[in-house]
Amino acid sequence: MTPAGPLRPQYDCVVVGAGVLGLFTAHHLAKRLDPRRILVLDRGYLSAGASGRNGGGVRQQWEATATIRLAREAVAVYRRFPREFGYNPWFRQGGYLFLAFSEEEAGRLRKVSGVVRSEGLPVRWLEPRAIQRRVPALSPEGLVGATYLSSDGVIFPFPVLWGLYQDLRRRGVEVRTRTEVLGLSREGPQWSVGTSRGTVRTARVLNAAGGWSRDLSALAGLAVPNTPTRHEILATEPVKPFLDPMVVTLRRGLYLSQSMRGEIIG
Repeated sequence: MTPAGPLRPQYDCVVVGAGVLGLFTAHHLAKRLDPRRILVLDRGYLSAGASGRNGGGVRQQWEATATIRLAREAVAVYRRFPREFGYNPWFRQGGYLFLAFSEEEAGRLRKVSGVVRSEGLPVRWLEPRAIQRRVPALSPEGLVGATYLSSDGVIFPFPVLWGLYQDLRRRGVEVRTRTEVLGLSREGPQWSVGTSRGTVRTARVLNAAGGWSRDLSALAGLAVPNTPTRHEILATEPVKPFLDPMVVTLRRGLYLSQSMRGEIIG
């Protein structure tokens, strides 16, 4: 996957992190810059980070309008992903169901849904009986209500990564996995990027290192208040389909969805 040989000495832009954010960023940059002068680096393999270890959730129910707009664009991108990139991420729009088990949680959800609705998305408030009609296997005991947006959904993340990677290769972008950034220093208008494969110079460095973005920023003398948190995820054996939406609880931050093959992921 990684080209043989040393890195070139000069690039117009270096993207650090080959997860979904880094690859999508490089994809858009390649439409505006010379693709052959863009370098993407990752110290692991293509799906080594969070982009290869997640439940595949794609939601637009957020508190900040900027995040909602980005998420809405993400939904549009994933809907056309098979046509544009030639890989099917199995994007299934079964909705997101956020459950409230107290009036305090219900108030938080109603506040968020107001922001989401102001962005033109038809999020709905469901009472316990309506929740059970949508997910008959879910007990209504203790439920106060839930918010539901039908255009949210889940994807299979690996085709997304592979489709983006192949797109970058076709465009001429250089993607180097198993290449760690060891140092960042400013030299006049340029950045010097020290890596495990040698040093390169560039006008721009984009930090797409996800959970390691704080460590990368520290190499440049910058303090970024990011704190990575390790989560657990499980997958069951396939069972008969019964769960259409992604179900999320505010109380514990738990989520459950069912894959197209029948596994419960959460």
